[in-house]
Amino acid sequence: MGSEAIRDLMLKTRHERQPLPNFQLFIHDKWPRILTLYGIFALSMVLYWHASQRCLASVNTDMKAHDQSAYMGYAKKMYRTQGNYPGDGARAPLYPALVATQYAPGLSERIFFERGKQLNVILSMALLAGLYLIFLRYLQPFTAINLFLIVTFTVFVFKAPYFQPELLYYFVSFCAFLGMLKLIVEPNWRIGILTGELLGFAHLIKPSVLPAVGIFAVVYIAQWAFRAYANRRHPLSKSYPIPLAILPLSNMARGMGGEVNSCNRHHTTRQSVQYAALTAFCVILMFLLVGSPQFYRNKQTFGSYFYNVNSTFYVWYDSWAEVAQGTRAHGDREGWPDMPADQIPTLAAYLHTHTPHDIVQRFRTGLKESKLKHCEEFNYGYCRYVSLYSRVALLFGILALPVWGYAVLKQHFFAGVFCLLYFAGYMLLYAWFVPINGGQRFMLSLFLPFMFLMALILNDPVIRHASIGISPRLRIRWVTLINCYIIALLVPDIYIILTDRIMAFNAGG
Repeated sequence: MGSEAIRDLMLKTRHERQPLPNFQLFIHDKWPRILTLYGIFALSMVLYWHASQRCLASVNTDMKAHDQSAYMGYAKKMYRTQGNYPGDGARAPLYPALVATQYAPGLSERIFFERGKQLNVILSMALLAGLYLIFLRYLQPFTAINLFLIVTFTVFVFKAPYFQPELLYYFVSFCAFLGMLKLIVEPNWRIGILTGELLGFAHLIKPSVLPAVGIFAVVYIAQWAFRAYANRRHPLSKSYPIPLAILPLSNMARGMGGEVNSCNRHHTTRQSVQYAALTAFCVILMFLLVGSPQFYRNKQTFGSYFYNVNSTFYVWYDSWAEVAQGTRAHGDREGWPDMPADQIPTLAAYLHTHTPHDIVQRFRTGLKESKLKHCEEFNYGYCRYVSLYSRVALLFGILALPVWGYAVLKQHFFAGVFCLLYFAGYMLLYAWFVPINGGQRFMLSLFLPFMFLMALILNDPVIRHASIGISPRLRIRWVTLINCYIIALLVPDIYIILTDRIMAFNAGG
């Protein structure tokens, strides 16, 4: 189908577009739909519990594998110090504090291990309930159900039976990503507070969110700098709408409490800039407040507020053997490593001893090994859906370009830049870390944001209403056909996962 046909089919829905669809969770008077949604979730959780228990009992039996014993030791120290343990410089305290509730004096290692795994399974089910609500909030039910089933049975069910914080981090960092995306689309100080808190909690689960905070800050500031520049250069011209400009507010009180519509084209004002600055201030303030206890402990113990052995030292080594002989052997887990300053790895030292070719080759090798591990060696089943969603979203996005038009693309420009930098930045960082630790669990933190974004593109009203004629009186939407195809793939896939694949993978790496 050519772009002209797509344009004709979609034009009637152009007035329905919005940056982030805000559909109601469900219509309360349609009880069959409500019962269907709850029934799908309930059945999924029954199957999920059964599969995770099989994996817990028969696959994940070695507590020394995949850092699980390290988290167990951290949790016991948190229990014995009543939460005042300063940490080991490599892991964050929130998850160990949570599983410390399962510990008691005299408890054997094996029983504590089993309790921690059971807690993680129960926790993962609560996280899936939250994801289901989020998907139903922003996506059409059929799309939301498919995405929920993919997340549940191709990632979560494999990762749940482990004494690890990954699933909790995936959920919280995904919610933080969604909050940052919403703030770029539309500043809101309340969402700013929530997003800052989520970023802080994510940092306390795994210290990996600082790049996201930096990317958000750069894009957010660049967006408002561009608005101010464009408004100053063309203050009265309607030919240069400021992308994503919010409604001018009559006063700050209204700005803090009223609705803001980012779809309307209004010029940037001093009040709107102040409101945007307030939103950014809320994000950074809450992030620092939530993380402040750990930041203080890091400073007292290791000499740096944002100390982490991985990002401070290990990324500048070329292999784990160098790590073991370097700062790891000189006490980097108890304090600042006791070794000459010229032997401590830094960015400057790395650039001095490596050529640009070495650096490019490390990225290439890391990306190649990551693709191999995710799509061939340890593919639980998610890889085919990542490929399918990305191709379909790209195809329909290209076909819908003539309908969206230049103005709409400008409205979404900075949101697109943020997403591009977020995914590209983290993929490169994880690829760089492969020589030190190339486990799947790092790159999988991008799975939820990426899949949700692809589903969100397909959920755009322009794409969602495109249809094909089956007969003179019957038309069917393309998105419905795509969802039917996905569910046709999912049903046999889920059966294979529950009966065979769940026992074939040790998914802690």
